Amino acid sequence: TVPSKPEICSQNVTVDNSCSNQLPVYQAYSCSGESFGYFVFVNYARRKDLLLFDKLQGRKKGEPSHICNKNVIVIARLGNGTRQSKLKNLMEHCTCGQNNTSLPDHHPGALILYPDPQDFAVNDLVYPSGKGLPGDAPVFGHMNMKYAGGGDPTCAGFPSLPHIYRTDTLVQGDALTQIPVQPIGYDDAKIFLSSLEGPTIPNDWDTRLATHLGPSTKTCLKVVVHNQVSKNPVKLCNVVGIMPGEMTPTSTESDQYVIMGNHHDAWVQGACDPGSGMVILQEIARILGEAYRDGKIIYFCCIMHVDI
Repeated sequence: TVPSKPEICSQNVTVDNSCSNQLPVYQAYSCSGESFGYFVFVNYARRKDLLLFDKLQGRKKGEPSHICNKNVIVIARLGNGTRQSKLKNLMEHCTCGQNNTSLPDHHPGALILYPDPQDFAVNDLVYPSGKGLPGDAPVFGHMNMKYAGGGDPTCAGFPSLPHIYRTDTLVQGDALTQIPVQPIGYDDAKIFLSSLEGPTIPNDWDTRLATHLGPSTKTCLKVVVHNQVSKNPVKLCNVVGIMPGEMTPTSTESDQYVIMGNHHDAWVQGACDPGSGMVILQEIARILGEAYRDGKIIYFCCIMHVDI
């Protein structure tokens, strides 16, 4: 993957998403592509958000939504749903062809996702002064659209083992997204959202950054995503510890499981990211190992590449 970022097309405004000691900011399984146009804000991109957006924009029956245009870029905040669900809602919102299919170019040009400080820095104390997310920190993640967005997309729903039959799903519109998706931090989002005009956002959307839905009639965005998804398999190492259940004459729980887990590696900061979770998982395992138990089998799972 090579660096990708959105740029605002207006005078006297500069946005820098580059960082010399970090990986490029991207969403795994996003398709590559380029989009240029005006932009709008759709809150969490839930179905009800999209319907309310259309209502406030004055959309009439038979008219297309402002969202469903390849020259429009959609900005949505993270939370209240997965990344995949946000994109899925957008694409389904724009299905107006025969048998609920998408028409060519009748969809957004790109999707930008950002963490709103209302959700990620509630008390304004950001790291290192607090646990809030800093404004220059985009949230990494994956957009695997196959099988509820998890696991190996080439054998969705099955364990990723050498003998499992695989299909070629790493194509745009299958495991890869139908339109480019790009994450940004809320410092950049603040610049973009301040350019929006149009109807005022509803009070219950409760965002600190956006005040209007858009579109941005005087400003446009250019989103360029270069995401090279390799089809070469990479071996992952997951560590699983099993604590057998203690059976008694009255026990009926031998086939029930408690599964606890955490990842031992991370996308950007390596072992630093999951360190706190791993410490807790190991301490729980130690305490339960010393205590008397009766009943369920407990699995302690240490997972690699949780972000993918």
